[in-house]
Amino acid sequence: MAAKFIFGLIVILLLAGCAQETNSSDNVQNISLTTDDSIKISSRFYPGNQTGIVLVHMLGRNKETWNAFADELANSGYSVISIDLRGHGESGGSDYSSFSEAQWNSAVNDIKAAKEFLKEKGATNFYIIGGSIGSNLAIKYAATDSDISKVVLLSPSFDYRGVKTEEAAENFKGELLVVSSSEDLQSFGASEQLAEISPNGEFVGLSGAGHGTNMLGKQNVNITILDFFSE
Repeated sequence: MAAKFIFGLIVILLLAGCAQETNSSDNVQNISLTTDDSIKISSRFYPGNQTGIVLVHMLGRNKETWNAFADELANSGYSVISIDLRGHGESGGSDYSSFSEAQWNSAVNDIKAAKEFLKEKGATNFYIIGGSIGSNLAIKYAATDSDISKVVLLSPSFDYRGVKTEEAAENFKGELLVVSSSEDLQSFGASEQLAEISPNGEFVGLSGAGHGTNMLGKQNVNITILDFFSE
């Protein structure tokens, strides 16, 4: 009887240990940020270590785009925040479909709010990943904030909706990884050139991988990003 009791206790303890090894989604916090220009930004925060990563989606998408890869990043130990850009998802602001170029450019404030939140949570090192217009916004913001040490651009262009990247890529002093697929004609050539003009740029060219965050999970893109962050 005692042996059965001890065996049962061991099983319970093992199951409890497994329960503690749950994935990062169990710790996710849905939060609202307020930008410097008073826009409410719906966000999802994955607590982690002192390296914080801001995830910026493509036009017409939202923070849900990042869920699977955000879990990967968080399970690697990083603090992660994905945001709904203004005019998208559950965030405030007018609908993105009517944005002027000035309104698109003001969306860098959304990234700033996310970065400042990570800083409040104890992060001391900061990365950004953006897709499509989100990548243009990512490098535009990073060029103005010396705290940002690494940026990943998935299918950027020289100019999406008036958000320009060449000067920002030249001025960004951190490490830059640019990923694009050859059939993406608006992005591919620009991506290679942006990596070239950046002081610490690296270009990864793919074929048949799609555009922006659609490349995630294909042709080792996730691993390439994780390796870039771990260097």
